[in-house]
Amino acid sequence: LAAHPVPAKSLTAGALFAGADVAAQRIEKRTNIDKRRTLSSAAVGLLFFGPAAHIWFRFVLRLVPGTGLLSLLMKTALGQVFFGPYITVVFFAAALWSSGLLTRRALMAKVSVDLWPTILAGLGFWPLMDFIAFALLPEDFIPPFLNLCSFVWTIFLSWQAAR
Repeated sequence: LAAHPVPAKSLTAGALFAGADVAAQRIEKRTNIDKRRTLSSAAVGLLFFGPAAHIWFRFVLRLVPGTGLLSLLMKTALGQVFFGPYITVVFFAAALWSSGLLTRRALMAKVSVDLWPTILAGLGFWPLMDFIAFALLPEDFIPPFLNLCSFVWTIFLSWQAAR
């Protein structure tokens, strides 16, 4: 993790996103796993979430230093306003791609219908996870911890994206 943080975080995110998608498909009672959908979820984790989380958390921890209550609340709020919507839109685009339906118009329609409900649902989960991460973990362990949290969240996101 210390020697190669981005590849380690990216590989972890890719594996967890793929696992979460398989879990979501099982919850949906699919008889056959949609491999393209799972690959798409893995790609989001590997190519977007892993590197973006590494960069994002380095940036936020330098922008808002400290572990006081106000600092923790500011870091958490920044994630909800900027990082969460970004990764959600990327995830929606990947889901549309995996189903062969990705166009600008389809993505805009998906975002207009599902982005706010997804963000609002995330407010019941992510602020607490971010707060715990920023309050208790050193910088290098924040993305892996949030990757584990993402496993749970990505089950929901896979289900939301596939609706």
